[in-house]
Amino acid sequence: MKFNPDKHRQALEHIRPRFATLRDYFSEEDCNELGIQYYSVEDILAFYEQVKPFIRLPIFIPKTLPIPELPDHFILGYPTKSNYAKKSLFFDEVLAQQRPIHLLNRARFGVSRVSSRFPFAAIFILALKWT
Repeated sequence: MKFNPDKHRQALEHIRPRFATLRDYFSEEDCNELGIQYYSVEDILAFYEQVKPFIRLPIFIPKTLPIPELPDHFILGYPTKSNYAKKSLFFDEVLAQQRPIHLLNRARFGVSRVSSRFPFAAIFILALKWT
C-alpha cells in the first residue's frame, strides 16, 4: 500500500485519534528498490505539523538506520515484521532513543517474543486499528 498523505490527513481529521502513525521512514535507496516515493525526515515532520491538531502523540516508524533526532513527545514505532522492512532494526538503537516504544504490525506476530527483549517500562503497546 502506498502512502497517500491527503487520505491519511483526512482520516486523522475525521477520527481524531489519540495516537497516530506517520509515514514510515525509509532510506532513499530502499524506496527506490520498493518502488515507493521517498519522504525525508523533514517531509515527515512537515506532515506531522499539518495533522498535529488532530492527534495527541505521533508514532514515528523508522525502517532504516540511523534513527533521526525527533521531538521529545514522539513515540518510536518498532516494526516487528513487515513486508516493506528490508532490515530489522537492532534493539540497541531502538532502546538508545529512551522514549516510549510501540510494537507494530498486527500485535499478534512477534510481540511476546520481541517484548521479552525490551525492558518492560519501555514498552508502549496499542491497538491502533480503529480504536
